[in-house]
Amino acid sequence: VMAVSLADSDLTLYYANYHYQTERDALDRIVRVLSKEAPPNIERFRLIAVNSGVPVQEFDVLRNPAERSYQQEDQLLGRALTIAPPAMDQPALADAAADIYPRFSWGLYPQLRQALFDPNRPLGIQFVAAVGGGVELAPGLSLLGSVDVSIFDTFDTSRTSDSLLPHVRSDFLKYFSKGKTGIGDLEANYRFRLTPTLFGRVRTGYLESMFAGAGGEILWRPENARWALGADIYEVWQRDFDRLFGLQHYRQTTGHVSLYYDSPWYNLNFQLRAGQYLAGDRGVTLQVTRRFSTGVEIGAFVTKTNVSASQFGEGSFDKGLIIRIPLGWVAPLETQSQIAMDLRPVQRDGGQTLGGDATLFDETRMTSEGEILRSAPQLAGR
Repeated sequence: VMAVSLADSDLTLYYANYHYQTERDALDRIVRVLSKEAPPNIERFRLIAVNSGVPVQEFDVLRNPAERSYQQEDQLLGRALTIAPPAMDQPALADAAADIYPRFSWGLYPQLRQALFDPNRPLGIQFVAAVGGGVELAPGLSLLGSVDVSIFDTFDTSRTSDSLLPHVRSDFLKYFSKGKTGIGDLEANYRFRLTPTLFGRVRTGYLESMFAGAGGEILWRPENARWALGADIYEVWQRDFDRLFGLQHYRQTTGHVSLYYDSPWYNLNFQLRAGQYLAGDRGVTLQVTRRFSTGVEIGAFVTKTNVSASQFGEGSFDKGLIIRIPLGWVAPLETQSQIAMDLRPVQRDGGQTLGGDATLFDETRMTSEGEILRSAPQLAGR
């Protein structure tokens, strides 16, 4: 809970869900507690979800219908819930900022990297111990970083890349062999809203293991819509192989326009991106995933750019599989952590994007109307 305010018959509560896998569960817990503890004159709960200090969605719950729904059906909120973008002016949250910030966080977690289908070693793996931390200085403004240490690997670095394109990804084994202990990322982020449904983010620093730079993205999520439109642009420099503070000479501008659709058909999600990639090639990426009731997400992606098959090299074009396994599905506790893998048959340089270049859609996904209806289908006819 970040802030609470009372006004006549309304109670407004600002919260950040870092714990529950679905927003439905967070809302369910909040409403059950407020129904028991709020003063009897309160008739409506205004629950405003906050992500990195930025209000992203408002859930308005009528108290009496919600309590009847729990008593009669024991299900989430029944038809007592309405969803709308939060207003731009949030005085209660602004007044609480002095008590909230600065706020520190840290974590220690494992990582698994893989290199597939090398003729000398078809499967190479690396187990990594990573420690990350950050500080939120003000609403939307944060500093964060991570350091990782290789514990064990079976990578074969004897074969060098024969790519005709700039080696933006095909030299990845050099980064994780020469930089066994290195900086994963070290950056400053600022998130904000331009309108109730238009989100933005700018970031600068060491953005991922192979690139540093600066840039940002915007995302438009229309009210009551399952689709969203985004755009991102970055100026980046390639990092040294030791993954410390040095930079190489390679420099590139990369950016994309993205269209997202969270469909109701078999829980399929579509993403279409078009723009310029890290090697300077231009083209389109199509990604399709399916989200199951357990939270497991499986899908595939394909990228085709203006690079010919002969220039691209082995594989002809970029493609792969996507696997996301939430640990809350198998662990005896609530958590948002997950195992995430993008599996390519071969790692080349065409069609490669910057790590973390477009994240606002995923950051606002849990609180979106499409996701709420997916996890609580009884609300679809409200």
